[in-house]
Parts: sequence; structure tokens; C-alpha cells
Amino acid sequence: MNKKNDYEYISDMMELSEFFHRAFQVATERAQLGKTSAVRYQILKSLARKDKQSLTDISYSLLAKKNALSQLLDRMVNDGLIDRVEDKNDRRKIILSLTEKGREVIQDFERALIENTHKMNSDVTEEEKNEFRQALKVMIEIVRKNSKKFDTIFAKHCGISKEN
Repeated sequence: MNKKNDYEYISDMMELSEFFHRAFQVATERAQLGKTSAVRYQILKSLARKDKQSLTDISYSLLAKKNALSQLLDRMVNDGLIDRVEDKNDRRKIILSLTEKGREVIQDFERALIENTHKMNSDVTEEEKNEFRQALKVMIEIVRKNSKKFDTIFAKHCGISKEN
């Protein structure tokens, strides 16, 4: 790619990201999940994919520093969305798991997101929707191919490691 193509690529990615961010915000409001920010949702989804993760695991998967997550996780425990227990083998280690209420929040949010997406795409043809899905699949494959490299670079830049 040349510099002009690089700029257009980044610009297009940012525009798509902004669209998804707005869709996320609207779905949060529709589901009346005012306290569920993007990071809270990412934590819930991470625990739904793989339950019983350490703070380090969550920190690394979100590429966020542990101290930045601690207060948020405390609030999520207080809100009944996640449970926190000491690791039986290492009492210094905290294990996080998703509660039933946390699963319900994910379902409510995703229903609102789907409803919102249907409303936003009411004038989009099935053919256009299929083309968009195919383009997303290609983008996801590209991102997955490079995600470990990106995660390593970003984590190092932020001072995050799996060993912390």
C-alpha cells in the first residue's frame, strides 16, 4: 500500500468503528442498560466465552491495565454481574466468573442491538446485507490473522503482560 491508500484504509476503518460505536450506544439506551459501558460488555462477553478467568486474563484480552479495571470489576461484582473468588491454588490470584444476571444483561443488550440493527437496515436489500456480511467476514479473517501480532505490540506499548 502507498501512503494515500494507507490513509484511506485507516479513514474507512475509523468511519466503520464510529458507526458501530453509535449503534452500541443506541442499543445500550434501548435496552435501558445505562450502566453497561462498552468495556463492561466486553468483560461480560469475555467471561461468557471462557468462564473463570483471572484479572490478568481479562486485562490482557481487553488490552487494559489491571489497575484501570479494578474499580470497574468491583462495581460489576456489586451489581451482581460477575462473581469474584480467590484461586484455591494461589490466594493472591482472583478468579472472575459470569453470574446468571450477567448472562441476562448480555442477552438483553444483544436483543436491543439486533432490534436496532433491523431498524437501521430496513431499507437495505437482502443482497446488500449478504455482501456486507461477506465483507465483514473477510475483515474479521484479516484481523484474526494479525491479531496476535497486534496484541503483542499493543500490550507491550501499554505495559501489559500475561505474567503481570
